[in-house]
Amino acid sequence: MTQVQDFTVLDHHLGYIKTFSGKKINLRNPSSSDIDLADIGASLSKICRFGGHCSEFYSVAQHSVLVALMAPEPLRGAALLHDATEAYLGDVVKPLKVILGPVYNELEMAFEQAIRERFHWLPTIGQREKEEIKKCDILALQIEDEAFRNSNRTRLRYFYNKFEMLQTDSQLGWPPYLAFTLFTKYANRLI
Repeated sequence: MTQVQDFTVLDHHLGYIKTFSGKKINLRNPSSSDIDLADIGASLSKICRFGGHCSEFYSVAQHSVLVALMAPEPLRGAALLHDATEAYLGDVVKPLKVILGPVYNELEMAFEQAIRERFHWLPTIGQREKEEIKKCDILALQIEDEAFRNSNRTRLRYFYNKFEMLQTDSQLGWPPYLAFTLFTKYANRLI
C-alpha cells in the first residue's frame, strides 16, 4: 500500500486518492499491491452509468455483472473487471474520454496494468478476446440505454430473467449495497 505523509482530502494536487478500504492510491503511478477487489466493488456500486442521466440509479457494478454474464465462460473474469479502472478514475462519459485523449488513456492503461497484475487469475487477453468482451459491453450499453433512458425494459428483463439477476419487478437498477454484494460475490466465485 502506498503511504502518503500527512495526506488529507485537501491535498488533491498531490495526485492521490483515498479508497473505500483506506488505501492511498497514486493516480500517476498505481501499484498492483494497491488494487483491492472490495475497493473496486464499493466504488463501482456507487457510480451511476450514463453520468447519472438516466431514469433510475444503475451502477457500473451492475453493468459489469451483466457484461460478465454475457461473456463466454473463460472471459467472464476479465469482462467483470472491464470497467474496474473507473473505481479509481471515475466513470468518464465517452465523449469526455475522447476529448481528454492521451492524458486519460495513459492513466487508464496504467490502472489496467496494475489491475491485471493484481488479479493474476484473469485470462491473458489478446485482441480477439478484447473484441468479444467489447461486443458484450456494447450489447449491454444498448439494452441499458433502452431501459434506463428510453423506458423500454423488455430486453433488459429478458437478460435479467435469463441470468437470474432480477431482484424486484418494480426496480431494475440495484441499490448500491446490493450491487456491491452481487459484484463481489460473483468476483469471488470467478476466483
